[in-house]
Amino acid sequence: MKCATGTPHVVVTRACPTFTACSPRSAEAVVLSSLMAACRGWPTGQTGVAPSLVFAITAIEGVARMSSVRPAARPGSVTTVMVLTWIVALFSIVAGVILLLASDQVVADAGISSGTATTYGWTEIVIGVITALVAIGLGNGNNFSRLLVTLLMVVRAALSVWVAIVLWGHAGFWSAVLAGVIAVVILVMLWNARANEFFRTN
Repeated sequence: MKCATGTPHVVVTRACPTFTACSPRSAEAVVLSSLMAACRGWPTGQTGVAPSLVFAITAIEGVARMSSVRPAARPGSVTTVMVLTWIVALFSIVAGVILLLASDQVVADAGISSGTATTYGWTEIVIGVITALVAIGLGNGNNFSRLLVTLLMVVRAALSVWVAIVLWGHAGFWSAVLAGVIAVVILVMLWNARANEFFRTN
């Protein structure tokens, strides 16, 4: 039986099958080598079917079907959100470093104490690192990262609506509206059909 790349096949010898895989390091090879172990000790001249043969063949077919599923390519909408998340992460880290390196005179001119500046600086760096990890997760199709960004954007949109109502007719109204629109656009980018397929298959 001809072997396609990454697809297991079965070679029957006597009453007990020998299972092989095209790639010895593939996931299929690991499963099949375990199934081979179940056949050891089956008598050479024994007729009938090895005790776990039916299960073994079913498992092989399942692995073959799983190996045929290919992850979807990352859509442009997810890439855009990932890049924006990276930008936010880098700005946060840079802001934190600037606060840590700022002189006492600069900090005093800003109206905050040196201790407060240090605390803010490290907080910005930690938030930046976490945001960078979320960006990496988005790029790899991690659903937890998508859910985390979704939660943040839902909160942002809700706050923008509240601020817009409070500031109706005053300065800051359009800034709140813009922030809310950006949050909604990001949600659409993360939950369209192509994005759903990408996160489902990765």
